Amino acid sequence: MDRILIATDLSPRSARAVKRGFLVASFLGSQARVVSIVDDSMPESLVEGLVADVTKELQRETVALAIEVPCNYEVEVLAGDVSEAIVREAAEFEADLIVLGLHRNRAMIDSIRETTMERTVRLSHLPVLLVRNAVGNGYHQVLCAIDFSPASAASAAAAGSIAGNATFNLFHAYYAPHHVRADIPVNVAPFTHHAEAERQKWSDANPMVSDLGTVELIEGALWSVFEKQVAQHNPDLVALGAHSRPPLARLLLGSFTKDLIRSPPTDVLVCHP
Repeated sequence: MDRILIATDLSPRSARAVKRGFLVASFLGSQARVVSIVDDSMPESLVEGLVADVTKELQRETVALAIEVPCNYEVEVLAGDVSEAIVREAAEFEADLIVLGLHRNRAMIDSIRETTMERTVRLSHLPVLLVRNAVGNGYHQVLCAIDFSPASAASAAAAGSIAGNATFNLFHAYYAPHHVRADIPVNVAPFTHHAEAERQKWSDANPMVSDLGTVELIEGALWSVFEKQVAQHNPDLVALGAHSRPPLARLLLGSFTKDLIRSPPTDVLVCHP
């Protein structure tokens, strides 16, 4: 990852994203660009003044941070729609990673429309790192949710790049119905054998990702398994694919991914194939 785009609205939430982005850039020797987007729906004279003020404050904050976390960086302030401007700027910068802070919680609005984070992840084909936690140093524990799709392989590989010194735990949740009816038990062995075969095929196709560790197969509903894995490993980063179905992974977010983005237990890295 040679180029990292970091988006900020100068809030405390975004300050965490900027610091994490600087740490990743420093760790990888990457070039970082810190961008802030000003709403362009206001009168032009107000937009121009706001761009100047935000630029001044952004330069002040990044100069101070670069003393603590040295890295190669530049800043830019743009006017426009936040998600579209971030994606467009990432393409222009030829970024390999986008780093965002958590969105402001607006329960009523967020229940009926996409958040900025969701829209940015959906519109961009780049890995997107959503920063929730306070930032101390590099990542220590990474949890990879593996569904044996190209997207989950991409997410594990990206996590390996930005958190190469961490401990990795990979898991796959598969569901096996235990009863068709209360009095008719189901043989779960075929479901387990199928998961084992899928794991082998995926590992053979992604040898570099497999070097991170063996995917643990766990029978159960995805959310239930995930919550237990989080409790067990206490990860500071969760990595997963945007969608389990390759044809949809570049267009839509899976329901699990969307829910996780809206309410992340820790930092989250989402990738398209």
